[in-house]
Amino acid sequence: MKKLIAVLLTAAFLLGTAACTKTPADVTDDTTAGSGTSADTSSGEITGKPEKQVEYDMATVGKTLVDLVLEEHPNNEHPRIIFDKDRVAFWKGQIGKFSVFDKEYRAMKKAANTFIGKDVSVYNIADGIRLLPVSRAVLSCVIHCGLVYLLTGDVKFAERAAEELDAAAAFPNWNPHHFLDVGEMANAFGIGYDWLYDYLSPERKEAYRKAIVDFGFKPAMDDYQDKSRDRTYRWFQDTPGDNWKLVCNGGLSVAALAICDEDTSGLCETILNYAYPSNYKFIRDAYDEKDGSYVEGSTYWTYATEYLGMYSTALMTACGTNLDLTDWIGLEKTGYFPILLSSNRLVSFNFGDADPANMTTPELLFLGHEFGRPDIGYFRYERIENASYSIYDMFWLYPEDVFEDVEVPNDYGDVGATNATFRTGWEKEDIFCGIHFGKNNVPHDHSDMGTFGSDYNNVRFFADLGAAD
Repeated sequence: MKKLIAVLLTAAFLLGTAACTKTPADVTDDTTAGSGTSADTSSGEITGKPEKQVEYDMATVGKTLVDLVLEEHPNNEHPRIIFDKDRVAFWKGQIGKFSVFDKEYRAMKKAANTFIGKDVSVYNIADGIRLLPVSRAVLSCVIHCGLVYLLTGDVKFAERAAEELDAAAAFPNWNPHHFLDVGEMANAFGIGYDWLYDYLSPERKEAYRKAIVDFGFKPAMDDYQDKSRDRTYRWFQDTPGDNWKLVCNGGLSVAALAICDEDTSGLCETILNYAYPSNYKFIRDAYDEKDGSYVEGSTYWTYATEYLGMYSTALMTACGTNLDLTDWIGLEKTGYFPILLSSNRLVSFNFGDADPANMTTPELLFLGHEFGRPDIGYFRYERIENASYSIYDMFWLYPEDVFEDVEVPNDYGDVGATNATFRTGWEKEDIFCGIHFGKNNVPHDHSDMGTFGSDYNNVRFFADLGAAD
């Protein structure tokens, strides 16, 4: 019986792949299968990006961004990184209302409480290469405790976040040998400096600015200018590059946006001037204009798009605009990549350096809001209602983006694109198949062009072995 099912699935797969030419853009015009009616929002419309339009020259974009921060937030006004005063006021108003927003807040505060009484992070390169687990621990502490402080004013949480930053500011370095560690730590310091601003003493502010410059900006300039030093990867020079561009450029930029009106090093404008064009180009290289597929596969789609979301949102709140960073058709389509490349149980068809995983992650909220697409954000919103939690949901949940139900297509792909999936429907008993095309010389590729997968009755019959194989 199993052999018969395998033969039937393989035949269906080959026929379906030949016919699979529906692109994500078709969702607005001709959906072939659905889980209900088109989505409604609580306010009846999607707000989308602010209308502010700014003319700029890519050669001097760093100065433009700093000038915008000074215009939008005079007199050292904070917060301005992801959460500004309006967003803080909105979230404060949701506490205790038993909405999905309040559910997220309560989960976030519970997570923040786990840091109270816990030792601060210590400098430890456990594998001999990476400080990255430490950078991520610092970031997690800062964003959880810092956000509770922003929303409640409870100084217990502000102090705990500041203690974490004190410890990391006293490190010998942030391990520029593996520069990804620096990118994430700079992100933590930029957010922490901004969110804790009213709590921090002048001495702490000065110490954090110094750490950002000495441990973040100065080694970054070595990489931007390709100076000779010990490093694992020339991430800035690599073309088209990989997720490191969005993480490193994004984290450094968040720090620059947080301190640019007080920094005396003169490096904030320069960092922004290198980072913005680099990220702008990488977005257009990495997110396929045909179907929104991400070049590194599903796992690194999540990581890269998470940092893209934070970078873009920080530009919006600090500068009033992300200029035209996200004005790319491949990015508009990429929200469908994790959804339609997943099986009916929403487990990804994985290829390259990726394991099967549930791909309904917070980045869908960012993309859904950015492009006014409720059918993208709906999948994450539904998972939140079923008790999933990530603090990044709070970054990108907006009241006007609350969804009822959406229609979704059966098929995904386009002629000349890099991936395709098809299914007989979205019910448990339906057949799902996917195939990976593309190139065998891209980052985190496993030379696995032609990899395919298939599910039936929510069981995976054909699968890639995963990231390690």
